[in-house]
Amino acid sequence: MSVGHYQERQALAESPRQREHRLFADVTSALEQARHATFMTPELSAALVRNQQLWDALMVDLSHDDNQLPGDLKGQLMSLGMWVTRHTNEVLGGRAKVDALIDVNSSILRGLTDTVTAPRTASAAATAAPMVAAGAAP
Repeated sequence: MSVGHYQERQALAESPRQREHRLFADVTSALEQARHATFMTPELSAALVRNQQLWDALMVDLSHDDNQLPGDLKGQLMSLGMWVTRHTNEVLGGRAKVDALIDVNSSILRGLTDTVTAPRTASAAATAAPMVAAGAAP
């Protein structure tokens, strides 16, 4: 079986939460691997771009009328996504470290892990969103 076929079958077998978990885990791993760069490396830049693309897709999904998350949680996650965008630009400009992005993604992953292993009605991201939405650093 080719890699493409495997990926197609994996995508079909995953729930949306499992897919979110996998994507956040992959992107966070790439950020962690590039974390100790003392300057902007191609690996760090690529990891930052992938992370931003993931958050952009999440924010688009949150903005759709058919998104079933509670309104306050959607707002908190949108706020978190905007913070990720600002902080990513700071990291790309050499004015900040990538650690806070890893912390945010790790918090989201913990929530998604709870959801993937024991589904619940509240969003997986509820563990991280209120903290950043309130203006606190993750």
